[in-house]
Amino acid sequence: MNFVVGIDVGGHKKGYHAAFYHLEEKKLLSLIHIKTVAEIIRQIDETSRNFQLNCSAIGIDSPAQSFLISNQNRQAEKELVTAGYRIIWTPKNQTKTYNWMEQGAALWKQLKQKYPHTSIIETFPTAIQNNLVETTAALPLNILHGKDKRKFTQDYIDAFLCALACEQFLLHKSRVYGLDDSLNPIHSIKMTVRKFCLAIVTKDNQILLGMKKKGFGKDKWNGFGGKIEPGETEKKAALRELKEECFLTAKKIEKTALIHFTFTNYDFTFEVHVYRVADFSGTPAESDEMIPQWFDYSAIPYHLMWKDDRFWLPLVLAGKKITAQFHFADEETIMSYSVSERDKL
Repeated sequence: MNFVVGIDVGGHKKGYHAAFYHLEEKKLLSLIHIKTVAEIIRQIDETSRNFQLNCSAIGIDSPAQSFLISNQNRQAEKELVTAGYRIIWTPKNQTKTYNWMEQGAALWKQLKQKYPHTSIIETFPTAIQNNLVETTAALPLNILHGKDKRKFTQDYIDAFLCALACEQFLLHKSRVYGLDDSLNPIHSIKMTVRKFCLAIVTKDNQILLGMKKKGFGKDKWNGFGGKIEPGETEKKAALRELKEECFLTAKKIEKTALIHFTFTNYDFTFEVHVYRVADFSGTPAESDEMIPQWFDYSAIPYHLMWKDDRFWLPLVLAGKKITAQFHFADEETIMSYSVSERDKL
């Protein structure tokens, strides 16, 4: 049986935060705040002895070097920036190194010497957190008991995220940035995403819904939408689906929500891009897919819709922009959800 260790690296004063995670039981064994690498090594060895486990991987949120020599290239960092993340670039001038990078380099060096047969990977907690929607790993709050831990709560969480990246790495499922990076690649976790669009048509405090006639969501009232085809933008897909499903042509369309759905019996995420249509031409008519009908805002048939709609649709109708995540046990049971208002999408 095995465990992994995720380590958040701080400066000389802060030290290190580490999360020890049992892979088979999917259980967090411990969170620790440590000032020295020697103490981390002691904790790893004690965990192995006390729980009779092997340390299979260690994830560190810091580069293996505190600076680059002139011919080195951090391709991993460039790919993270291209993916939309803000990072602190590993410097090429030793005089400009960051304190926490020096701490990280020392950690890498000593752990490699102590555990030559254990996988050690670089991680990036921001990218990991951005892809957590399919993750069911639990962080028990009682392990954060005590006011002394509050100051470092984010550091403990980041350490846990690094441990989750280790788990995905061992399963050969991690998202890899910079496969040929001169130092080492950076590992995150990834979602298996299927993209969909949804058009919400409104006019004079009424919403146009369609009764789904067949397929996924049959006999439910919904907006108009479907799969985003390869090479198709989310907006173009919404315009096409609206035309195909109720014969309307949108004149004004605005993105108003981005929602991720996961289901216990599906091993992928539904990523739904929601657009509001307030200006259109044509007359709604029945198609092979949908039977359209207008409803007053006060009479929306939520009891005949997807269970999540009542949590986010009123915000969209009020002119809000939102992001949301919903996890379903089955098509009728929401296990958990979150909804957040945004200034822009």
